[in-house]
This record gives sequence, C-alpha cells and structure tokens, in this order.
Amino acid sequence: MATSLDKLVDSFIESIPDQVDREQVREAAKGAERVALPASLTQEGGKPESEEQLYKIINDLSIPQKIKLALFGNMSARGLLIRESKNRQIPLFVLQNSRLTDNEIQEFSRNTNLSDQVLREIASNSDWMKNYAVRFNIVSNPKSPIDSSLKWVKYLNMQDLRKLMKSKNIPQVVASQCRKLVDSK
Repeated sequence: MATSLDKLVDSFIESIPDQVDREQVREAAKGAERVALPASLTQEGGKPESEEQLYKIINDLSIPQKIKLALFGNMSARGLLIRESKNRQIPLFVLQNSRLTDNEIQEFSRNTNLSDQVLREIASNSDWMKNYAVRFNIVSNPKSPIDSSLKWVKYLNMQDLRKLMKSKNIPQVVASQCRKLVDSK
C-alpha cells in the first residue's frame, strides 16, 4: 500500500512537464518517507530560526530530506526551498505543500528569482489564479513564460494594463498585447 508521501510524489511526477526526467525525480524522492525532520522546520508558529541558521540547516539536507521538507515544511522552510537552485524539482515540490497560503503564492508569483517552471506551475493552477494579485504578478513578472503571461493579460483591469503597456521590465510581446487591449476598450 502506498503511503501518503508516495501518493504526493506520484501525483507530482504525473504533473511535471515532459522535458523533466521523471525517473530522476522518482529516484530523488526515494527514501523520503523514512527521513526524519526537525520539528522546528515542520511546525507552523514554532520558535523561528534566523534565516542564516535555517539556510545552513536546509543546505546540509539530502535531496530526499529536502523533498519531504518541501512537502511538509513550515512557512520559513517553504520560503527558502522555493528558491532552491541546486535541484530544480524542489521548488515544484514546495508548490504541492498542502499548507501553502494565498499570501505565499502572491509572494512567489512576484519573485523574479524563481524559475520559469515554478511560475508556469503557479499560472496553471486555476485556484491560485482566481486571486487578482497573483494574476497581475504573473503577467508583470519578467521571468514568467510568455504564453502564461499572455493567457492571463486579458483578465487585468484597465489601470494595470496601462501601467504594463509602458513597462520596460516585461517582454515586448506582453506589453504589446496590453496596448492592444487598452486600444480596443
């Protein structure tokens, strides 16, 4: 019988893009069930660690430990793991965490240091995209994939479209689409 962690990993693997090696992800996640994590990293509202201490602790974790922490970690751990650069799947596991809040998703969608895969995953989740701030952040984030930005630009209000059509920080094609929408209304 598959454990809850195995089910989460399997559902995640099914949802990842084809260009990602699914067997590599499955191998990295192997053994995560048996990993023990400090309670200070998994319980919300516990004694907060300083960001440097937390970074050092997380940096010393193995890949299965990071995967488990991404799936079950607290807000501080999620905030650091979403920026993981050594393993590109870890931030995607963070998005599978059941304790993610709307505020965290807003922050993630605004962050220009996240990978385009993470931003694409946020943009493809219809529950998260119901939030206007997330939609605006995805469209205005220069790292967002162009197709994701163009999909959501038509749902922005006129004031934000005017602001974006003049922006030099977003791709030109997105700014042009904003200009077309402003001209047509």
